[in-house]
Amino acid sequence: NADEACLLVVGLNAFQSLHDLTQSEHWNNGENHYIYQSSIIFGSHGDRPFNDKTINDRNINFGMAAMSPWSSDDAYIRQGFDTPVGLYPLWKKDEKYNNLDLHRWRRYLVSFKGNIYPDEQRSWQHRWIASEYWDHEEDVHIDTTCEASRNFFGALRVRNKYDNTDDSDSDYEQLLLNSTFFFCPGGGGTNSFRFAEALQGGAIPVVTGDFLPPFHPEIDWSGCIVRVSEVRVVDLPRIVREISKDDIQRRQLNCSALLDSIFGKPIDSRQHFSVAMQVWNIRIKSALQRMEKFSMLGTVG
Repeated sequence: NADEACLLVVGLNAFQSLHDLTQSEHWNNGENHYIYQSSIIFGSHGDRPFNDKTINDRNINFGMAAMSPWSSDDAYIRQGFDTPVGLYPLWKKDEKYNNLDLHRWRRYLVSFKGNIYPDEQRSWQHRWIASEYWDHEEDVHIDTTCEASRNFFGALRVRNKYDNTDDSDSDYEQLLLNSTFFFCPGGGGTNSFRFAEALQGGAIPVVTGDFLPPFHPEIDWSGCIVRVSEVRVVDLPRIVREISKDDIQRRQLNCSALLDSIFGKPIDSRQHFSVAMQVWNIRIKSALQRMEKFSMLGTVG
């Protein structure tokens, strides 16, 4: 009975438009609603989910409903209420690599591969900084293509995951599998597909300070990911070089466990929904316990 439910979950195909949702008999300005996959539920294009800025620019208002954004930062999200989820990887690891030793020697200490756009959005700026200032030592790999120069001067480097060249996908795959750390700056938002792809490759994701990992704060990612502040992106290779071998191995184990529990083994989008429901179960039980505690205090008074 929807009238008695403490949580109403709105799925991807439940409503055809935001108007239909807000006009439903149980909407009540979104109270007690959880909108799963809110980044794509109304009008997203292709495989690129909305980020918070796009949602705001389009005047999409979910009222008091809790959301599950795919790419949100700490400036927008209501921590402990909204539930950030992860972008599922575009690259999927081949089964032939499943038996690789997690702690094997890898050619690169830290890597990044991707496009750069002439955009003021800070997520793109992190890529520019890495490309311009990282020391190009043998174990530091940075492979970028400048979209702005493609039509005028040609790409800065032609081997890129997003180019349809024959060696593109295999090159990116080998980079993921042979990097100890993988830089995962945002794209259109603070998140990117590289986060889950790095986890699949057994690399430790390095993210900026404003990034919110899946199901934060209920799921603790501190033992897996490495955070760098925006002002320290330029020093990232030196920062990760100072991490001990024991710490690296602990992080690799933690990352592997989180990959399986959050994204599924094998990768399965249904796992995300299952974890989301577990998070809400924890939140609801905690809220009921607090209500009971306050009720007892009121009775004693």
